[in-house]
Parts: sequence; structure tokens; C-alpha cells
Amino acid sequence: MRVIFKFLCLIIIFNRPCFSQEYKYEVLNNELLKISFAQDSSFVRFKNEAGNYLNGQKKIIYLDGSRSLVSFIDGFPDGKWVIEDNEGVIISISDYKKGMKHGYAIYYYLNGNKRFVAKYINGYQEGKQEMYYYSGILGGEFYCKHGKKHGIETWYNEEDNSIKKISYFIEGKEVDKSEYLKRELGSIPN
Repeated sequence: MRVIFKFLCLIIIFNRPCFSQEYKYEVLNNELLKISFAQDSSFVRFKNEAGNYLNGQKKIIYLDGSRSLVSFIDGFPDGKWVIEDNEGVIISISDYKKGMKHGYAIYYYLNGNKRFVAKYINGYQEGKQEMYYYSGILGGEFYCKHGKKHGIETWYNEEDNSIKKISYFIEGKEVDKSEYLKRELGSIPN
């Protein structure tokens, strides 16, 4: 249950639609940080209590005992951001470039299996995204375009990997198959 709570907190923190929200975290010497988010949640930036932007590699200790190892350039996370729970189990690994997720973000279950694999370009989910069952079996996949679902979403049964459900999305909005084909292909095939 604690892991689910932490995972939800991570999602809230990294997808928070606000600007200059202040969160209290400790950095090595118990220094509190101020974290600013872009209005559209595409980037994040860190300052220390004195108002200086962080630089270099820092270990962040969260109030619940979990921790991160992050490299900063002028307050922006840049490189791999690894988050571990208070027992050292990896919760997530994300690629950042100038404060934006850029590359892959992988979230894990406590047993070490992948939970979610997301691809980002300049802070937005882009391309194929994958969800996994606790067992490690692929549970579903969908596609994003500039942070919105765009394309075919497929969900699989865990027992036999058969297709459970297929949905179609255009710019974040679910549509029926014929509308999707018409808009994406220009015509409906016979």
C-alpha cells in the first residue's frame, strides 16, 4: 500500500499543473527546496532555501525516507533521475534534459518488474507507452502525441495475452474506429 501511495505521489509531483508550488524535501544537509513547475507540467526546476538554483549531483531525501539521486544544471534536472524507496528498492528511473523529461521514464513494482514505461520528448509523452501487470506481463499499450493519447490503445489479458479491449484516440479524445481510420488514413478501407 505504501508503494502505491508513493507511486501516486510521484505522478502528482511530476504531472502537477501549477507554477511555483513549494514542496519540502531535504537535501543532504537538511536544506529545504522550492520546486517550480511549468504551467503545463512540461518542466521542473529546483532552488535551495537561499534562492540559489541547484547545480551538480545531489541526493534528495524525502520526508518519508525515500531518496533520489539527481544531477542539476542551473536548477534543472539533467540526466538520469533515480528514485528509491526507504529500503533502497528502485521506484523509477527517468531521463531529463534541461528540466524536462526527455527519453524514457520507467516505473517499477516492488518485485522489480516494470509497472509503466513512458517515452518523453521535451517534457511530453510521445510515441508508444506501455503498462505492465505485477507479474511483468504486458497489460496494455497506447500512443501519445505531444502529451495526449493519439492512436490505438490496446489492453491485454494477463492469463493468455489475448486482446481485452481496443480503443482509438485522436488528440486525447476517444473516437470510434471508423472516425479514427477516416481522420488518420484519409478514407475508410473496404
